[in-house]
Amino acid sequence: MKLGEIDVVSKLPLDVVFDIFARLPLKTISQCRWVCKRWYDVVLHPRFAQVHFASNRLQCFAFRDRYRKFYMIDNECFDNFETQVRAYNLEFNEFKENFKAPRFVKQYEVVGSVNGLICFAPARENIYQTSKSRYYICNPITGYYLMLPKSPKNHIRPIASGFGFDSLNNVYKVLRILSDSSENVSEVEVYTFGSDCWRVVALNVPYISDMNLSNVHVNNCLYWVACTSIEIAIIVSFNMATEEFSTIQLPNIGKMSRTGTLIVLRKQLCLIIDGLFDIETEMWEMKFYRILGSLAEEYVIQAKFVWEKGYKMMELIDSKLLLLYLNGLLGYFDSEKMIFNSIQIRNRKRNSELKIDIPILFMGSLFSPSNLGYH
Repeated sequence: MKLGEIDVVSKLPLDVVFDIFARLPLKTISQCRWVCKRWYDVVLHPRFAQVHFASNRLQCFAFRDRYRKFYMIDNECFDNFETQVRAYNLEFNEFKENFKAPRFVKQYEVVGSVNGLICFAPARENIYQTSKSRYYICNPITGYYLMLPKSPKNHIRPIASGFGFDSLNNVYKVLRILSDSSENVSEVEVYTFGSDCWRVVALNVPYISDMNLSNVHVNNCLYWVACTSIEIAIIVSFNMATEEFSTIQLPNIGKMSRTGTLIVLRKQLCLIIDGLFDIETEMWEMKFYRILGSLAEEYVIQAKFVWEKGYKMMELIDSKLLLLYLNGLLGYFDSEKMIFNSIQIRNRKRNSELKIDIPILFMGSLFSPSNLGYH
């Protein structure tokens, strides 16, 4: 805004301003904060972030390429099911310094994303930096971030972590799940945003020998696929409000390596099993299991489609399934027409093709970690 120009927006009631700004594209809203102080205060107002998120469920996709650079694809591309998209660079302040390690070592892993916030944790395999790095939570849209204080047991590498939102008490929590194989016991540490320390949760924690890295957050609970001491696959859930654990028995699907992926499909927790390759039909088979209470029932959908290797299911978009294959290929899978359309991703600046190394699917928002009670 030029000097001398009248800021009409500043003369409008705050609720009207919220309504106007909420209709803009997410990236445009983020850029508007630099126009003037008034707009800056509007965009970063906690109530505006809630208004915008409630009225705009924006599916966003970020990723790290094989050169360890982060990129993001505009959510409008997925709304229109575009197959030729351009990604722009993402920069996370203090990120490289926090997860500093030799290049040949895995530095960090994605714990999960909730309400537009992404949580990174020190890689469990990183013996160089596990005790030095801290959990890093950021909003890739706004660029704001925070790093949690270190746990007193930070020297112990967790078998898994979790990041979720307690909608009943309006607080975010991060979990560290520790396991002692010598005594067949598990211990869980929880950090609640707004507090200043980690605390131990001792309510009915099941013994877990191994857990899948990926987890999902739905219905105020976190879910992981885990393995017991006798190598039986189960689903472990953690209630964000009561901080109690429970387990869900799975169908007879073999050991943990064959358990597939947890996703939220049509607002229900589902487990996808990657079956064997059928030589006669040259197709892979996917089975969906709908999780109901403490049981897992086979879902009515059973899809088959041609593919050379395995896959990783990300999320449902309208009647489409957004898939990420193990070789970094992104695409749309129509579960009704059984059609897969691949997406070509190019660098917005250099126009070079980009390959996905680490995928991050999240809901776009303007929530700031600094407004969550800890800064």
